[in-house]
Amino acid sequence: MRSFANLDLSGKRVLLRADLNVPANDGVIEDFARINRLKPTIELLKSKGAKIILASHFGRPDGKKTPEFSMKFMAPVLEKTYATPVHFCEEISESTVKLSKELGDKEILLLENLRFYPGEEKNDPEFAKLLAQYADIYINDAFACCHRAHASIVAITKCLPAYAGLLLFEEVHNLKLMLAHDTRPLMAIIGGKKVSTKFKVLAFMDKTCDYLAICGAMANTMLAAKGLNMQGSYYEPELVEDAKKFLSSARSKIILPVDAVVATKVGEEFVDPKVCQIADVPANACILDVGPDTSGLVNTLLVGCKTVLWNGPFGMFEDERFSKATRSVADRIAQLTEHGAIVSIAGGGDTVAALTQFELTDKLTYISTAGGAFLEWLESGTLPGIEALNIAWT
Repeated sequence: MRSFANLDLSGKRVLLRADLNVPANDGVIEDFARINRLKPTIELLKSKGAKIILASHFGRPDGKKTPEFSMKFMAPVLEKTYATPVHFCEEISESTVKLSKELGDKEILLLENLRFYPGEEKNDPEFAKLLAQYADIYINDAFACCHRAHASIVAITKCLPAYAGLLLFEEVHNLKLMLAHDTRPLMAIIGGKKVSTKFKVLAFMDKTCDYLAICGAMANTMLAAKGLNMQGSYYEPELVEDAKKFLSSARSKIILPVDAVVATKVGEEFVDPKVCQIADVPANACILDVGPDTSGLVNTLLVGCKTVLWNGPFGMFEDERFSKATRSVADRIAQLTEHGAIVSIAGGGDTVAALTQFELTDKLTYISTAGGAFLEWLESGTLPGIEALNIAWT
C-alpha cells in the first residue's frame, strides 16, 4: 500500500472511502468512534487543500433506495465534527458529478449510501467508473470494509490512482505489531449471533489459540451440540452436527457457558431475569448473558495469558441486567493490560460499543473499529481491499 501523505493535493478531488456505518437510532448517532477515528485523515486532506468526496455505506438496504438508510442525516454531524462545510449529494449519477467540481477546497461532499446501488456489492466495474468521475484520486480509509470485494473497495482501484488512508495504515500496522511478540498463551473470545458466519474463523482460532471462549448467541448452537435444550434461545439447529464435529476435533481448550442469565420474553420485554446452571435453563427461558461462573472461569484463565483477542460481547450488554459478564471480563482485561501482563486487541462494532459504555476504550492495547475484517485479517493476513491497493501499484 502507498500513503497519500506526500502528495500535492491542492485543488484535487479525493474520493475517500470511509466506514460511516455507525450505530444510530432515529437519526441520532449512538457511537462516534468510527467518525472520530477518520478525523486525522480528514484533517490531513484539508491541510493539503483537497476537495473531499466522502463515500460510505450505511446499514443493509440491499441495493434499494430506502429513506431510513439515507446518509443525509450525517451531513450536519460531520460538518460539526470535522469543522468544515459538508454538502450532501442525494444521488450518485452522472448528473451530480458536477457537484464535486463545484466543491471548494477543504470542503466535503458526502455521497448517498453506496449500497443503494446494486453495482456496489457486485463489485461492478461500471459503477466503479461512475464513482471515479467524482474524483482525481482514490483513498481507502475503511479497514472495516476491506474484507468486502465491493466496487468502492476493489474495482475503483483500477479507475483512479489508489492510496491507503491513515486509519487503514494504523489498523494494519497495529494488528501486525500486536501479533509480532511472544503471544503464548493466547486466548480468543469470539461472540456474535450466528455461528454459521464464523465457523471458518473459529477453525482458524482453534489452530492458533490456547483458549477459545465462544460466547454470545452463537454459543447456544455449540451447547445444543452437547445435547442441551436450547429451544427457548436463539440457535441454529441446522448447524448442530457441524458444531459437534468442531467440538470433537478441537485442539485448543474450548470454553462454553457453564451458567447463564436467563429471562422470559413477554411481548417485546424480557422479565424475571435469573442465574441458573446451563443444564437447568428452563425450556421457555431465553439466555441473554453468561453467568458469574463462566465469566469467572474466563477471568481466571486470562491471568495466565499473554495475549487476548476479543470480538463479540458475552450477552445483551445494552441492558444493564445482562451486561455483567461482558463488563467483568472487560474490567479484567483492562486491569491486566494496565499492569503490562497482557496484550489486548479488541475489534468489532458491538465490542467497541460495550467498551465505550464501560468507559474502557483507552484501557486496552489496541481497539479496531472493524468486525468481520478484523477477524478475516487475523486469519489470512490480508483482505481483498488491501490486495487491491497493492495490485494497483504493481
